[in-house]
Amino acid sequence: AKAQTSLYILAELYQAGALLLLSHFFIPLFGARGVPYAYCLTYVLYFVICAGGYWRYHARQLRSRA
Repeated sequence: AKAQTSLYILAELYQAGALLLLSHFFIPLFGARGVPYAYCLTYVLYFVICAGGYWRYHARQLRSRA
């Protein structure tokens, strides 16, 4: 349970930081439209990271069975 809690906290910190950083860059470029662009890109990047972790975990599981 401790590992899940720390993973959740790290994920939330990543999302908050990524949203702030991307908003910092996109708002000057796109104005108010930069906020939803930053929000969308934050979740796309989060999905890519989660999918990569998923595939990495399952690749290790498959190698350990072989």
